[in-house]
Amino acid sequence: MALGLGNDSFGRVPFTRQASPFISVEIFKCRDQEHFKQIWSTNHNIRGNTRLGRNWDTIGEKLFHLFEASEELTPWTILSQWLENPELMPAELQGHHSDLNAYLTGEGIGFWETMQITRINDRINITLFRDDGTRAGSLDDGGLSDGQKNTAILALLFAHGTNPILIDQPEDELDSDFIYNQLVPLLRRVKHKRQIILATHNANIPVNGDCELLYALNTEMGKGILKAEGGLEKPHVKEAVLDIMEGSREAFRRRQEKYRF
Repeated sequence: MALGLGNDSFGRVPFTRQASPFISVEIFKCRDQEHFKQIWSTNHNIRGNTRLGRNWDTIGEKLFHLFEASEELTPWTILSQWLENPELMPAELQGHHSDLNAYLTGEGIGFWETMQITRINDRINITLFRDDGTRAGSLDDGGLSDGQKNTAILALLFAHGTNPILIDQPEDELDSDFIYNQLVPLLRRVKHKRQIILATHNANIPVNGDCELLYALNTEMGKGILKAEGGLEKPHVKEAVLDIMEGSREAFRRRQEKYRF
C-alpha cells in the first residue's frame, strides 16, 4: 500500500521546466524491512542450536516478502494465518510449523503478544526528477547521489510545517544551478510562512534569497567573531558579504569582467 505526497504540499515543492514536481514521495505503510528485522530478531530467546533457531531468520525473511506483496496491514496477520493453517505457509517452511506454533503459543507467547501490538515503521521512497522532467533516480533503486538526496530532503523540509527551521550549509553537495534556480526561489517563497535560519558560504543564498537579517562572521583563535550584522542595504554588511563570500570586491569585479560577453 503506497501513499503519495498530497497536492497541497506540492504547492511549495520546486517544479521542473515541464511544470511537474521535481520529487515524488511514496509511503509504504508498515513496509520498513530493517525495522521488521529488528523486531523479529530481538528478545525471542530461541536457542540458536535448535532447528527453529537456525531457521528463524529465513522464516522472517519469507514472512516479510509475502507481506510486502500482500494487502495485509501487518505481517502478524499472515503469521497468525500460518499458525492456524500450515497449508498457507510456503512449501519450504511447512516443516517448521509445529516448532513455530509450539514456541509462539508456549515459551514465546510473551514475545508473540508483544509483536502483535508493535507497529512496523513505514518505508518511504523518494524519486527525483531532472529539470527537463526525466527521472534521475530514487532511494529504492540507489540511483541518487549524496547531492541529489540532499536536494530532495531540503525540498521536503520546506514543503511541510510552519515552525522555525535551522539548516547548516544547505549548499553542500548542491550545484550552483540548483541553488540559484530552485533553492533560492523556494527560500523566498517559504520565508513569509516560517522563520528560516541558515549558515552558509554561498552568496546566492543570502543575497538573491533576500535575507532580512545577516550576521557575517570571521574566525579568530578558533572562535566566530561578529564582523557585521543587519540587512544588505547597510554598506558595512554588503562589504562583509563581498569580503567573506566573494573573496573581496576586487575578486568579484574580476570575475564579472571574465564573464562579460
